[in-house]
This record gives sequence, C-alpha cells and structure tokens, in this order.
Amino acid sequence: MIRTGRLQERITLERPVRQQNDIGESAVAAWEQVGGVRFAEVIQEKPSEILANRRDAAQALVLFRVRLPCPADNTMRVIWNGQAYGVQGVRTMARIGEATIEARFLSAASGQ
Repeated sequence: MIRTGRLQERITLERPVRQQNDIGESAVAAWEQVGGVRFAEVIQEKPSEILANRRDAAQALVLFRVRLPCPADNTMRVIWNGQAYGVQGVRTMARIGEATIEARFLSAASGQ
C-alpha cells in the first residue's frame, strides 16, 4: 500500500463528453470530472531517461500512483497542476490496494 505521506499531489480524472456533429461524427464537446479530487504520488521520468529513450520532454511518461478504487481508462485524462495528461494505461494492483496511471502531457487544462 502507498504510504499516506507520499500522496501529496492533487489530481482529478476527467472523461470526455462526446457529441455528434452535423455529419454524424463523434467529437469531444467537453470534459467532466470523475470522482472528485484525489491525492496521488507523482513520478516523472528523469531528463537522462528521456534522452536515453530518444524522446522530447513533451512525450515523457508521468506515473500517478493512487489508492483504489481507480475508475481511470484510456479515454480519460488526468489534470495535475493545471496541465492535462492523456491516460496511456492503468495498472491495478488490487492485492496492495493501489493503481498506477501512466500518462503523457497533452496541454494546459481547459474546458476542451
């Protein structure tokens, strides 16, 4: 289990609200918050790891460790410090009561 002292960062999970346009295509119209504010441990890749993997900083992987239950899936985004991160995957470890959300930077958070 994650120690309480490590859960120092506030995050929110958001899911897309889709709407069909005039030609029937589904598009994200807005984002809605799921489950309120959560506390997480945030683990960011070190600059040396980013360089070793030949990625730029915008593609760096950020891990958000949270306590269960965790409703996150690949359609959602994480808001942390006013920035939006697209969920790439979720690893649930029910035995120890935690989940790790893998995400990449999208943009500054806004309504869309």
